[in-house]
Amino acid sequence: MNPIRRAFLYFTRKTTHSAIMVLILAAISILILTVLSTTAAANHYIQQIKNSFSKNITLSTYRSTDVLTPENILKIADMDDIVNFNCLSNTLPARLLNHAEKPLNVYTKKDTLVSPGFEHGGTIRSNSSSEQDELFADGTFELTTGRHLNKNDKWKVLIHGNLAESNGLSVGDCIGLDFPKEIVTDLSRDYDTANMDLKRINVEIAGIFQTAPSVNEAAGLQLSHLLYENNCYIDMNTYSSFFGLEGSTFFHKVTFTISNSAELADVVNVIQNMEWIDWSNCSIWSDINEYGPTIDALSSLNGLLKIGLLLILLVCLLILIIIISYGVKRRKKEIGILLALGITPNSILIQHITEALLSTIAAILLSIILSGGIVKSGSDYLLNTTVNQTTENGSTAHNEPGTLTANSRLTLSRTTVWRVALLEFALVTLSVIAVSVPYMRKKPNDLIKI
Repeated sequence: MNPIRRAFLYFTRKTTHSAIMVLILAAISILILTVLSTTAAANHYIQQIKNSFSKNITLSTYRSTDVLTPENILKIADMDDIVNFNCLSNTLPARLLNHAEKPLNVYTKKDTLVSPGFEHGGTIRSNSSSEQDELFADGTFELTTGRHLNKNDKWKVLIHGNLAESNGLSVGDCIGLDFPKEIVTDLSRDYDTANMDLKRINVEIAGIFQTAPSVNEAAGLQLSHLLYENNCYIDMNTYSSFFGLEGSTFFHKVTFTISNSAELADVVNVIQNMEWIDWSNCSIWSDINEYGPTIDALSSLNGLLKIGLLLILLVCLLILIIIISYGVKRRKKEIGILLALGITPNSILIQHITEALLSTIAAILLSIILSGGIVKSGSDYLLNTTVNQTTENGSTAHNEPGTLTANSRLTLSRTTVWRVALLEFALVTLSVIAVSVPYMRKKPNDLIKI
């Protein structure tokens, strides 16, 4: 009788022994499945977060005018992974006056907040070209009268049609820009106002624009000077004069767009290591700021799970050796008889390995049936605990509560099941060999005698 048939007969006749082995191996399978499934799920979420990153990286510097110059911006834009950049409008709040130095009537609405000192305030914006500014480029604003501002202009302004109409202004008229102490105090939160030249100036209206009909400004409480209707554009030469740098071009904020969101972390790291950027006056913002702690936490969890898996395998190997050793010791007479009948040690070893593998196959099938909920619950618990801890520590989790548990990636995959099967086959085979080989080397008489 061949060893495989002997193994099958032993497995089916010794039901109690077989059942115990199957249950023990099933418990081991479920434990390994939980670890591997959690690792796979964590890797999936890390990749999912990276793939859903915004492709934008924003550099901001309000207290420095020599960082985001056109030359320095191009140094960053020339990186291989960066496909586009947008020099966002420089902005300052200011009080708006007419030619007689009387405050202009600004637009307010019921849900608008008016801060003290800003009753006649608006936001002055500046870019190297008003036509290429983001609010004109994306269709938020539309020029209706006059012309756009360019880099050669000086003491020119574009005003909103609502502001022009309510104050009887038209192209060619002049308005004043003033900075009372309340506005200077507000500016000092971001700008180095001590070194700024915030004197009152007069600028000539070069054009009038309107908010596009399709644009709905965000509802809710807003500061009056931030409303679109109270926005004005001035040329870059005039704007730079407030910083004592008349004729210079610089920006307080620039957004760079990369080609692949999955490469965001690498690009951010390269930019952060640029030695010429003074990070004491400059900040960088991307989705890494928001979701980086979650990725780090999931990566740390994966590292711990790998160590845990190694320890689990070692402990399980020890447990299997003890259990199999007990079983083989009780069968030493049987081994001696088989050897006495001329059956080779290799054949007996194959029989024992096959018996153990049959138990393993049954255990894996049983674990697949039983472990769906167990593995998913275990994975959900580990992942959600990790993500929630980053949220409690001040980071925003990438997933809203409940979305981790609802994701199908936490269910068993074929790859995970195969990995568990191979690991358990290896554990069982090593255990049987380690226990059985010493008995196979003994003489039949030594095994048969009581």
